[in-house]
Amino acid sequence: MNIRQLILILTLCIVAMLYVLYRTIMVPTITGNSKPYVVCTTTIIGDTIAQIAGDTIHLEILMGPGVDPHTYKPVEHDLIKIAQADLILYHGLHLEARMTDLFEHLATTKITYPVTQDIPRHLLIAADQHQAVFDPHVWFDPLLWIYAIHTTTQKLSELLPENSQIYERNADQFIRAIQELYQSTHIDLKTIPPEKRYLITSHDAFSYFARAYDFNVISLCGINTASEAGVSDVQAIIQTILQHHIPTIFVESSIPPRSMQAIQQGVSAHRRQVHIGQELYSDSLGAPCSPASTYQKMIDYNVQAIKQGLTPQKTI
Repeated sequence: MNIRQLILILTLCIVAMLYVLYRTIMVPTITGNSKPYVVCTTTIIGDTIAQIAGDTIHLEILMGPGVDPHTYKPVEHDLIKIAQADLILYHGLHLEARMTDLFEHLATTKITYPVTQDIPRHLLIAADQHQAVFDPHVWFDPLLWIYAIHTTTQKLSELLPENSQIYERNADQFIRAIQELYQSTHIDLKTIPPEKRYLITSHDAFSYFARAYDFNVISLCGINTASEAGVSDVQAIIQTILQHHIPTIFVESSIPPRSMQAIQQGVSAHRRQVHIGQELYSDSLGAPCSPASTYQKMIDYNVQAIKQGLTPQKTI
């Protein structure tokens, strides 16, 4: 038995013990007319569920705004929530790297489902030349996220069949809003000349965005934020900035800005200037009071920030 299997077994034992404790001591069993308890991992999934189900469920999101799902470790309180859940929806594609095995094993006893499961595999982007490993950041292509909306709607309808028509109606409205958003953001980004469409960010979260909006995306770290960039990576990005006269690079909400500041300093050493633009939202939505508090707002905020940073400034 290897270490990974041992950790998984211990985690499952803890979940089982907490489940029994929860059911027998801490909280009354959900019965009768109580709202079903739905648990999800990320704020992006949470907002999707909320826009479809509204107040017909009790929703818990494990990872709050600004939390990096790539490196997130579940705590005891999370395990209690998972044990209580009537439905667990997670992203899949190994976004929740440290929880994937747990969810897959729970699927034998609980309704546990990845919202990306029904996206056609030919529409996914392979990660690092590994054809069996895919980039998980599919939400940055709004039309691709529609598949996740359909899957989420189906699972909610299976949980509460009496609300299926409500969920379908809300999902249709959500999808129409996304399609309109996709069209308007396409128009916004076309104002950036093709030769200036270089999006340089902290980690490789924007490949689907690049494909959807015809951009070149360059990142300092890989798809997983736990990966580290080397000196050669920093120098390669600096040379790209100098060669293509890129005016702005971007930091992300879930990643410290140190690495991008190092690139900015490296460009300055060549007597050139590159700005650090507005913070982009990558692996989570913003707080409820932020300009990126919903999926639609997050997409539009990022597009406007990128447009502002990369649009050539008119000189008087």
